[in-house]
Amino acid sequence: MTMSLKRTSGLVLAVFMCVSTSAMASSGMGSLPHGIPDFCDHPNIVSVKSGSWSDPKTWSLNRVPTDGDQVEITSGITVIYDIKNLAMIHVLCIEEGSSLKFRNDIDTQLRIGTLLVKEEGVLEIGTAQVPIQPNVIAEIIVCGCSHNFAADPEQFGVGIIGLGKVTMHGAVKAPTFVRLSKEPRAGDIKLFLNESVQGWRPQDRLILPDTRQIPFRKNSFSAAFPQWEELTVENVSGNEVTLSHYLQFDHLGAHSSNGNMDFLAHVGNLSRNVIIRSESPDGIRGHTLFTHRADVDIRYVLFKDLGRTTVDIFDNTVFDKTTGAVTHIGTNQKGRYTLHAHHLMGPVNPTNQGYQFKFVGNAIVGGKRWGITIHNSHYGLIRGNVVYDVNGAGIITEDGNESYNEIERNFAVRIRSLRGADRGGVMGGGKAKEPGLPELETETGFEGTAFWFRGPHNYVRDNVAANASFSGYDYNGYYHSGMAAVPKFRGADTSIIREVILYNSTNNRIPSLKENLRVLESSRNEVYGFTRIGFWATWYCGTMPLSRYIHEGLFKDYDIWHVTENGVEPYHTSRMTFENFRIKNDPAVTIRNQGEGKISRGFDFSKVGYENGRMIVRNPDVEGFNIGIDLPRQPNAETNVQTDHTTLLEDGRLKNHVNIREHISRLGHRNVHKEAIIRNVKFESLHLPAVGLPFSPLAIEMSADLMSESFTLSLSNTYVYDFNQIQGDNFQIFFPEQVPTYGPIPQSFYPNGLPESGLTNQDAWKKYNTAIAGALTSCATSRQGIKGFVCPLVIPSDTISPVISGINVTVISSTEVRIIWKTNEPATTQLLYGIDPQKGNAVKNLSPVDANLATAHVQMLTGLTPQAKYKYQIRAKDASGNEAFSNELGFVMR
Repeated sequence: MTMSLKRTSGLVLAVFMCVSTSAMASSGMGSLPHGIPDFCDHPNIVSVKSGSWSDPKTWSLNRVPTDGDQVEITSGITVIYDIKNLAMIHVLCIEEGSSLKFRNDIDTQLRIGTLLVKEEGVLEIGTAQVPIQPNVIAEIIVCGCSHNFAADPEQFGVGIIGLGKVTMHGAVKAPTFVRLSKEPRAGDIKLFLNESVQGWRPQDRLILPDTRQIPFRKNSFSAAFPQWEELTVENVSGNEVTLSHYLQFDHLGAHSSNGNMDFLAHVGNLSRNVIIRSESPDGIRGHTLFTHRADVDIRYVLFKDLGRTTVDIFDNTVFDKTTGAVTHIGTNQKGRYTLHAHHLMGPVNPTNQGYQFKFVGNAIVGGKRWGITIHNSHYGLIRGNVVYDVNGAGIITEDGNESYNEIERNFAVRIRSLRGADRGGVMGGGKAKEPGLPELETETGFEGTAFWFRGPHNYVRDNVAANASFSGYDYNGYYHSGMAAVPKFRGADTSIIREVILYNSTNNRIPSLKENLRVLESSRNEVYGFTRIGFWATWYCGTMPLSRYIHEGLFKDYDIWHVTENGVEPYHTSRMTFENFRIKNDPAVTIRNQGEGKISRGFDFSKVGYENGRMIVRNPDVEGFNIGIDLPRQPNAETNVQTDHTTLLEDGRLKNHVNIREHISRLGHRNVHKEAIIRNVKFESLHLPAVGLPFSPLAIEMSADLMSESFTLSLSNTYVYDFNQIQGDNFQIFFPEQVPTYGPIPQSFYPNGLPESGLTNQDAWKKYNTAIAGALTSCATSRQGIKGFVCPLVIPSDTISPVISGINVTVISSTEVRIIWKTNEPATTQLLYGIDPQKGNAVKNLSPVDANLATAHVQMLTGLTPQAKYKYQIRAKDASGNEAFSNELGFVMR
């Protein structure tokens, strides 16, 4: 996978070359891009004229290709594929300037070992204008052939490789999955949909997820028999689907405590009339790989039983670093995935419009590895795909630099872990270390997650996940290392330095990928049923605990229901906003959770050792959990900026056994404190007597956990405004352990220890100006529904405007600018800007206002005019409505 870089320094060249050989690392043996071998360098039968595949005169040997042939369609020739061929073509190459086009009006079948579409070659199995007709099947079967390790040690072969134009278009299924309008019950023979469908036909295969919430206990999933159902269509009429057999199980929706139906399940269609499948699912499987300048448009195709040989950890071919000689042949090679966009730049795009590749409406079934893999590929459309019964991850962005892809309205069901007795029967999580590799080169995306994103720089919206053994959505930047490149425009050549933006995670001379790529959109996604965690995030996408991380990760309008453990669980994260999350569990199941270590939470920021700071939860609707929102125990310790340690809960409704649980800070720095602000939240009671929980339900529980915690002398403040949505009901809550008489305080409670043992809070405060949670209670007043002391809070009048400082402008590209500034108090974020008119006011445009109150601010301006001179002003407004403007400043575009 050797790449040439132009106009670059030796440092950048060396580092970038190292990264560009990742994943399916090149030995340099292959003659095509990325080290792919030329599988057709010795064909034994070639095309001699344009015509039908079935016509012997089309071929050099005056016969139709048969078993074991190496076939080449030569330049300038178009072959029409028109037969159901039982022979196995060992190799089929479509050379530059040639085409293989399948008939769209008759059944066709092609058995191959390796199919290679070279650059400027064309493989066409239907088009958007002329798809394969609905009553016709076009099928490619990849044999379970052995690899030629001498010519292909990295095992690109035994599959379909696209370097040219690949167009596949089966009959349309619209939509490919749909929500039900009525709960299916065991014994039903019909499904009722909330909209009519087109293209669904008798004998189509459907998937109906398991919608149950499984009680949280040891080995929850392995002890539960899954109840997803594979169904067959008997007939379709409007929005009614008649099945060939009665349902075996209930597939119930989520009900509110008031009896209203909140959510219903979906049903997905797995049938397509263009099929790519492995002949030997239990042997050597086929794979697909589309790369380099390939022009790929694949729609309504079934990819079945493809991917890695096994789900076990990688075993890759190894080359001697000095000689390039093969020292080990891999038995489970990386890069063999079901549907794989691999370093796919797509065609040169002079207009910088549209998509660089399209995966639309496909069905991915039975993958031994990831379902759809987006690997160092950009500006793609991944829409309306149904991913079912795959291991590791349903849809994944692999490297982290994947950018500007639109991943929308996909349905991922039964995504299983790579670990456990049945590769998904148990919940996943953690890291999988490859023997002999550094920590950051561990295997990723193995947990059993429907949508797994190392790269957040994409649009993720309207997707649905169900029956994932670990999580529905995982934004995971933990494994980032080395260099990565993001294209500056569509069709950019990522081997040319001036056409990309380089990022690095270790070299301070180059911006970090983690710190600079942001979540473009993550909204209106859903997850439910037989799933451990709804949304999980670590170390990325607005989740960096480092103070220099400037982006806010906004996640909005998620629906999460019937999950086993937690609705949302971040890990080592900061600067995340969760807006309009509806998270619903069934109290009748929640009550069966077993013990303090096995309780469910709507939002869980509390895990020991999980630094979580600057978290905002706005307008949540959380119901049916042991704990609605469990606040952070350990805020980010890497900055002294106070707002990075603040958790804001604003508006919304909570109905859980304990609605909010607050903890004493584990942070061992007395000059940095943790703060929680709870504003205008509606509290409702839900009685769930369970092991490890208070018998009576609570609105807010102040939990000190002194026997298991350390560093408990750090300041922890909890403020409540407009309690239970009653305007003016404001107070501060103190932990019961903050009373003056509490003691004795163990010396080990502070990192350096107290100078003496046996002190009470009062003693420690008088002698050393410290106490449990950093302060003494200011009152001893209790309040029903709150565990802790509730003390009046006087809000001072604020008439002073914010002070703006620390302004910094970075011109990222010819059309993008990033502007950073600070305010001396939390304030909103907005810019006024426009092209400098030389005379008069330049301010004509308003950037979107970020209403999150913060002291560190960033705004990205995009779509600007290259080489133009701009003027701008910063606008800031604090919580009291005091407004400030900066002076009018300027910048010049590249």
